Amino acid sequence: MANKYNCEKCSKKGVYTYIDKHFCENHFLEIVEKTVRRNFRKYKIQKNEDLRIDGSLAKYFVDKVLTMPYKISKKDSARVITEITLDDLDVAFLDNILNNSSNVLFNEKFINIFENLPSSVINDFCKIKNISFTKKVSKLEKDLSLLESKYPGTKNSLFKCVKQLGELK
Repeated sequence: MANKYNCEKCSKKGVYTYIDKHFCENHFLEIVEKTVRRNFRKYKIQKNEDLRIDGSLAKYFVDKVLTMPYKISKKDSARVITEITLDDLDVAFLDNILNNSSNVLFNEKFINIFENLPSSVINDFCKIKNISFTKKVSKLEKDLSLLESKYPGTKNSLFKCVKQLGELK
């Protein structure tokens, strides 16, 4: 089936989808990079802060976005820049509720630069940029993706609830 959508920002063919909008390759990359840059600012990384970088995609964005000096550290006290996606956080939240457990993903030590980006968007970005990114998909994540396909915005709504509950602490 041919794609009948144009890019939201130009008249080129919209090949990639993000939040129910279609984008050409260039604008898709631009939107993802802008979102990650905004996420970095949210975490207020300090000059010369000790950081651990978890994965090649996280390293790519650290090199691209962070302009201030930082220290790569293996210390337990260092904050960790993760490759945790919106899907991972939603699944962790649901897992916490369903299994009455506490998940370590909701820790101030983690800098989740992909926290509001679904895995599908990250996968598309990595394919374009030829960056390796693999993760296991749980049954709960598959079910959540099915809900997302039937009811677009489910993952983002769930993430907003997670954020609001986190602010109640």
